Amino acid sequence: CLAMLAVLIRCMQLLALPPGPISLAVLMLALTPCVWENACQAEVYTLHGLLFSGMLWLMISFDHAPSARKLTALALVAGLSIGNHVTTVLVYPGIALWLLSTWRRRSDLVTIRRVFAMASAFVAGGAVVLLVFALDRADAYNYLTEVSIGQAPPLSDAWDRFIWTVTAVQFRGSSGGLGALFSVAFPTNVSRELAELASNNALLLLFGSAGFMLLVLRSPDGSVLLRMRGFFAVTLGLLVLYFSTYLRFFQPVFFICGWVILAITSAVLLTEVLQRRLAWWPWTLTVLLYMLLIAGQINGLRRSRTPEREQRAAMLLASIESNAVVLSTWNDSTLLWFHQYVRGTNPAVDVINADVKQWEALAGKFPNRPIYLERVTEDFDKIGWVPVAGFYKLRPSR
Repeated sequence: CLAMLAVLIRCMQLLALPPGPISLAVLMLALTPCVWENACQAEVYTLHGLLFSGMLWLMISFDHAPSARKLTALALVAGLSIGNHVTTVLVYPGIALWLLSTWRRRSDLVTIRRVFAMASAFVAGGAVVLLVFALDRADAYNYLTEVSIGQAPPLSDAWDRFIWTVTAVQFRGSSGGLGALFSVAFPTNVSRELAELASNNALLLLFGSAGFMLLVLRSPDGSVLLRMRGFFAVTLGLLVLYFSTYLRFFQPVFFICGWVILAITSAVLLTEVLQRRLAWWPWTLTVLLYMLLIAGQINGLRRSRTPEREQRAAMLLASIESNAVVLSTWNDSTLLWFHQYVRGTNPAVDVINADVKQWEALAGKFPNRPIYLERVTEDFDKIGWVPVAGFYKLRPSR
């Protein structure tokens, strides 16, 4: 998370934004609850934000000091990013628009040979996920996530798993697809998405949106910042459109690339306020008070909930059999994995992250092993389950 913020600060410095607005914008982003909490629990989204910030830095720094190597590096990071999270494809149209603009200005650097080198770097970056799947255990079920439809290909089949990942099959259970864009419920879905984002950080959403409109309305002046507005517009538009098709499971952290862009455009708005010598102190006071409020909320959540959950996870791992299987949702799974692989508590236990609707089917795949559930759902009756450290154990006789 700190690396993402550091790269973002460098991006805004290259865009010639003043230190004050940069600091306020970065603080707003850093104190966004979804960014802060998922830096501790769901590293995939934090890494997604870091790689996106890296792509931004390469594009912006290229405008300052054009270099063919930066284009190749951009392709490599873009490949790594899709290996980390498939929603990176929503960033590619904006990159393509930026490359077209770059080719018009620097056709000497965007040659056929360079395009081939970029394609090779992109494939090399994306192929990293093949290695990850090939090294994983064939009997693992952790990729059967709550948004998956049907069973994923075995992890032993790296190529099928790669295709399953990059074609976004695992997201089709939550996204309504193109049909959702043309349904009568589309305006409602957009408003619901924006409400979810506003509930996470209304100030960053408001300031960022206003700053983005300033960029759109500003006359071209040849600056790097204005050359990036096409990328910002296309990327933000695709993010909003795609996530408005989500019928369930939408979380504000999915919008991490959008939050990064909104941090930059927030700095644009704050810069405009300062340069025009408007009454900037109410804005600054509002931002500071809002960030203090968010910090207090986060601190309260960490104090009241996380220690209890961590203690629960540690107690469970310490008290169950080494050949046990634990079925849980994402929050508990991440804590259990942390205690297993960071603190070394009972690492032989298989912790499976899956939707509660898949638990019954998954439990049947391990007939001779102890099964523990995060909770007993309506699909199971409580007969035959024994409470253990806040979880429920299936009786061997069942």
